[in-house]
Amino acid sequence: MTANTTVAGPGTVYALRDPRTKRIRYIGATGTTLAVRLARHLAKPSSDALAAWLADLKAAGLKPIIEPVRSDIPAEDMLTAENAEIHSHVLAGDELLNINGVSAAKKILADWAAALAQRNSEREWSALADAVRAGCNGPLPPGHHLVIAVREEIWQAIQKAREAKKVEDSTPADFMPPAGVDPNTWRAPCVIATQNYYACSKLARDLLLEDAGWAIGLEFHGSRKDNLERCITGVVGASELTSAVHVGRYLALLRWYLTAIAPWRHLAARAGRPVSGPAFHAWLTGDPQVRDAAAIVEKVKHTGHAADQLQDQYDPGPADLLVSLAAAWTLPRPLTGTVTEIVKVTLRDLTKFGTLDESLARVYLEADPEALDHVYGPDLASRLDADLVLPAGSGTRIIQHLARLLPASAHLADAATRTTAAFPTTPLPNLAREIRTTPTRRAAVAAFAAAGHTSAPQQEATAYIVAVQAIWTPSVEFCTGQEAL
Repeated sequence: MTANTTVAGPGTVYALRDPRTKRIRYIGATGTTLAVRLARHLAKPSSDALAAWLADLKAAGLKPIIEPVRSDIPAEDMLTAENAEIHSHVLAGDELLNINGVSAAKKILADWAAALAQRNSEREWSALADAVRAGCNGPLPPGHHLVIAVREEIWQAIQKAREAKKVEDSTPADFMPPAGVDPNTWRAPCVIATQNYYACSKLARDLLLEDAGWAIGLEFHGSRKDNLERCITGVVGASELTSAVHVGRYLALLRWYLTAIAPWRHLAARAGRPVSGPAFHAWLTGDPQVRDAAAIVEKVKHTGHAADQLQDQYDPGPADLLVSLAAAWTLPRPLTGTVTEIVKVTLRDLTKFGTLDESLARVYLEADPEALDHVYGPDLASRLDADLVLPAGSGTRIIQHLARLLPASAHLADAATRTTAAFPTTPLPNLAREIRTTPTRRAAVAAFAAAGHTSAPQQEATAYIVAVQAIWTPSVEFCTGQEAL
């Protein structure tokens, strides 16, 4: 409601309509007649935007059309009714000149648009996720039934921490001291229970990191190491792990989950699918060993969060790599839409820090015909031949010779590679660049290799799969001879 409007009795919510376009440009409320309210608008517009519009009409010899929208509104309901009409008209697409109420309605529109875009993206990714899964058998199984040894001292510390937690949770926070006891000197049971829980919990966590940390391997750094440590110490609060053997099996499977399952969690998340639990496992694989192992690891709640954090800010995500691998080996041609853009970004990143196999190189050039220029720069050899009027091929020989003479020059190396008019290829993608997502990338490639989708000879693919499984297999020296339950 405007500053000059006084509402003593029933009032009217009105609209100002542009006589030229018939579109509503302003919503207001008044307790006076519409004629009086229009006169006040013309005499003293309530905003610069409204003043500009009225001046534009006046220059054309026109006035806005004022008309009732809702009448006989009690005074106490006027503001609510006015705001409701403002929201309704903004959401219907009217470009109102109101100051109050419009921003809230526009935020609703923006939220609707974002939600729609999210739903559309999830539908597209859902179809992609199913296509990727159809072309691959899912993630590699752990490949072992090892159980990391958990000393009796550690298991006892875990049990004590859990019992102390039960006591702490059951003790009322407002526990009062007995009658006649000085509250300043009395230590309430809740304080004792809390201190006992933290002491037991710290001991259990320290022992776990000391023993299990060595067994699993904490050679990681930064956030990856922090997440792995949280997963290990999360065992203390995971009451579903009901024995030392269960704890040992979880610890033995932890790196497998973070390495092999993480890309598939990313893919499911992009598609708006469950990323844990039976529904996720049913989509993920038909292999009961993979399903059972995933269910064990997910009993520690932090593990899923740790897997989801395995993505570098400036690198394509694990889901993008799965789509790119499927595009090269299983998705139908030609590539379209989102898949093309994913392939361009993902394979360009892989190409800059390693070589592709023949299938990936081919699909990259299909997605981006100028991929060679984008990765290695322009064709300088042809430019040399043209600019210096040299026989065809002379520029290629010059650049390649200079690259041999100056091996430390990355620019010359790229220019020499560009002269071949092709990407260098290997039987399997060379994921040699060491970043925190390297293990998950290798696991994704190995999953497709295990499904038979690679140009590598069978023996090379098998050796690659074995090497990848070794990433997450704990050393037997830290394990018991006990099979997993």
